[in-house]
Amino acid sequence: MRIVELTDESKNNILENLLKRSPNSYGKFESAVAEILFNIKTKGDEALFEYTKNFDKADINADNIVVTEAEIEEAYSLVDPELIEVIRKAIVNIRSFHEKQKQYSWFDSKPDGTILGQKVTALARVGVYVPGGKAAYPSSVLMNVLPAKVAGVEQIIMCTPPDKEGKVYPTTLVAAKEAGVDVIYKAGGAQAVAAMAYGTKSIPKVDKICGPGNIYVALAKKAVFGYVSIDSVAGPSEILVIADETANPRYVAADLLSQAEHDEMASAILVTTSEDLAHKVSAEVDKFVAELSRKEIIQKSLDNYGYILVAKDIDEAVDVANEIASEHMEIVTKNPFDVMTKVKNAGATCANVLAFNEVADEVVMLDVKEGVSEGKAMDMMQTAQLLGFDTTIVGCTNDYAQTANSDVVVITSGIPRKPGMTREELIGVNAGIVKSVAENLLKYSPNAIIVVISNPMDTMTYLALKSLGLPKNRVIGMGGALDSSRFKYFLSQALGCNANEVEGMVIGGHGDTTMIPLARLATYKGQPVSTLLSEEKLNEVVASTMVGGATLTKLLGTSAWYAPGAAGAYVVESIIHNQKKMVPCSVMLEGEYGESDLCIGVPVILGKNGIEKIVELELNADEKAKFAASAAAVHKTNAALKEVGAL
Repeated sequence: MRIVELTDESKNNILENLLKRSPNSYGKFESAVAEILFNIKTKGDEALFEYTKNFDKADINADNIVVTEAEIEEAYSLVDPELIEVIRKAIVNIRSFHEKQKQYSWFDSKPDGTILGQKVTALARVGVYVPGGKAAYPSSVLMNVLPAKVAGVEQIIMCTPPDKEGKVYPTTLVAAKEAGVDVIYKAGGAQAVAAMAYGTKSIPKVDKICGPGNIYVALAKKAVFGYVSIDSVAGPSEILVIADETANPRYVAADLLSQAEHDEMASAILVTTSEDLAHKVSAEVDKFVAELSRKEIIQKSLDNYGYILVAKDIDEAVDVANEIASEHMEIVTKNPFDVMTKVKNAGATCANVLAFNEVADEVVMLDVKEGVSEGKAMDMMQTAQLLGFDTTIVGCTNDYAQTANSDVVVITSGIPRKPGMTREELIGVNAGIVKSVAENLLKYSPNAIIVVISNPMDTMTYLALKSLGLPKNRVIGMGGALDSSRFKYFLSQALGCNANEVEGMVIGGHGDTTMIPLARLATYKGQPVSTLLSEEKLNEVVASTMVGGATLTKLLGTSAWYAPGAAGAYVVESIIHNQKKMVPCSVMLEGEYGESDLCIGVPVILGKNGIEKIVELELNADEKAKFAASAAAVHKTNAALKEVGAL
C-alpha cells in the first residue's frame, strides 16, 4: 500500500479522489440505469428476463425465477455445518439487538376526555436486495431481513442475481431461509430494484427496498425513491483505521482488506502516528493479497483508493478521519476511548437529535467543505430504520438554495480560538463567517428564525441581529439552554438524584466568568436545593457549572458536541412545536434587567414566533450585581466588532 505523509495537500487530494465514488458523481451510469428502469416499468418480465440473460448469462423465466425448496435443501448440503451454526448465532444476536429498538403503539387519555396516541404499523411487503456478482455476503441477508422480521413485516421478498447456470450462492440461500425470507427471486442489478419498485408479473411491488449493491443498484434505488421507500443510497464500501505504535500490524492489515475485497471502488485507509507501523502494515497487506482468492479486486481497490497516511500526532489523525467520514471506522490505539470521543461535531449532532426526535420533516446540513455534510447526512439517514425516525436529512456544500423556506436555521459556523490568537482576531474571523452565512440563509428563507451557536455566542448573536436588521424575536443564542442543562447535571450529581427532576437556570453571558447559575432558585421536586445541600457544596456546583465547557475541553482535547448539539435541538423544537417553554437564551435587551443594546442570557418563552416573551426574574442584590458585571463584560467583547469593522 502507498504510504503518504499527511499534509493539507495530500488530504485534499485523497478527499477529492474519494468523492469521485459518490452516487452523485456517477453521471455516466445514470442514463444506463434510467433506460433499465424505463424498460422494466413498461415491459415488465420481458425486460427483466432479457437483462438477466445479458448481464448474468442465465436463462431465467417465469417458471424458474423463484428459488424452490429443493434448491434451498441443496444449498444446505453445500454449506459447511460450522458456517450454518455461525449464521444461527448471528441471527440470535441481531434479532436481540433490533428487538430492543422496536417501537410500539401508545395511547394516553387526558382528563378532558381527549385521547392522544400513536399507532405503529409494520409495512405489508419489503424487498431485500442482496448482491451476488462479485461475492456472496450472507451478512447482507441477515442485517436487512431480521429488522423487518422484528418489526412485523407481513411478507419479505429477496432479489439476488443468479450465476450463469441459474443458481444462487448456497450461503445466501441458507442465510435467507434461516432469517425467514418468504420468497427468493433470481434477479439482480438495477433491473431487480426496478421490478420491486414497479412490480412485474413475476415479482410483486414492495413498500420498501433495502440492501446494498453496486453503482447501478445505488442509482436505481435513488431513482425509484418516491415510488417506494428505500433505506439509503449507499456508496462503495470503505474503512478507516486510526492506529498508533501499539497496534498489531497483521490485525490492521486484515481489517483493511475486509472492505477492500468488496469491489474495485472500495476504500481502505490507515491513519497512523507511527511510521514504523505504516511500513509493517504495508508489508502484511502484500502478504495477504498474495494468498487471497480475490487478489485482483483487492489490488485494484488498494491501487485506486487505498492509503496509509502518517500523521504527526493523534489529533491530526482524528481531524483527517472526521473529514473523510468513513462508512466503517476502527480505533486501534493505546487509549481508544479517548480517541473515540473526538470523532464528532456539534453541527451534525444537533441535526441528528432533530432527526431522531422527528422535530422537523426535513433537516438540511450545509458546510463549506466539499462532501462533509453529504457524507454525514447519508450516515445519519442510514440509522433511520435502526432508530425508527422518518425525518429526511439532506447534506449539501455551499448550496444555500437547498435551505429554502426553512422555518428555523441553526448557525454553528466559525472556528475555535487557536493558540496565540487574540480575542479580536477570533471575533474578526467568526464575524465574517457568521454574517456571510446568515445573509445567504435569509436570501432563501426570509422569514426564518435564527438560532446562533457560534463562538463567542452572545457577541455573534448581537452581530447577527444588528447586521441583518431582523426583529429581536427572530435571533436567538442558545447558550443559556446549554449552561442550564450543565447546571442541572451538576446539581443532580451533588444530590444523587435524577437530573430530570431538578430545576435550575443559568443567566448572564455564555462564558466561564460571565454566566450566573441561580442557585437560590434551583429546586428538587419543588424543594429549594439550598435546603438540601450545604452552602459549600452548592458553591462547588456553581463553580463546576461555570467552567463546565472548559472542563470538557480539557478532558476531550476539543470542544463538547453532544450537549451543545442537544441544546440547539431543544431550542429548535421549542420553536417549531410552539411549546411555550421557558428557556434561558441570549436575546436582545431593551431595558429589561436594566440593560439595553445587548444580547445576553435571560429566561424567555419560546414559541412559533421565536421569542414570545422575556421573563424578568426578581433578582436579589447579589444576583443583580453579578448580572451587571456580566453585561459589562459582554459589552466589552461586543466593542471588538467595531474594532474589526464587522459593525
